Amino acid sequence: MRWAAGSFVFCRADAFRAIGGFSSELFAGEEAQFSQDLKRWAKDKGLKIVILSKQRHISSGRKLRLYNGWEFLQLSLHSLLSMRSTIRDPKKLGIFYDGRR
Repeated sequence: MRWAAGSFVFCRADAFRAIGGFSSELFAGEEAQFSQDLKRWAKDKGLKIVILSKQRHISSGRKLRLYNGWEFLQLSLHSLLSMRSTIRDPKKLGIFYDGRR
């Protein structure tokens, strides 16, 4: 799908303002929505987005150490069964929002 999703997303300031930035209604997957909006904006302007992939970002594995497989499975099942409500409710995204450190 060529989404600019992950740890770092860069774009032109005028593009960011034009598409309204990241959705404040989404608590997960906001970068996927941002990517779709940015691609649409670029296409309308005769431009394209470029995903830089030669230098990969290595993220922390902290979440994998803090949560067990059952917790990840629960989140996955909730997401599959009710994606729309899950990504819009931080209470359903405890792994990301519960503050466990």
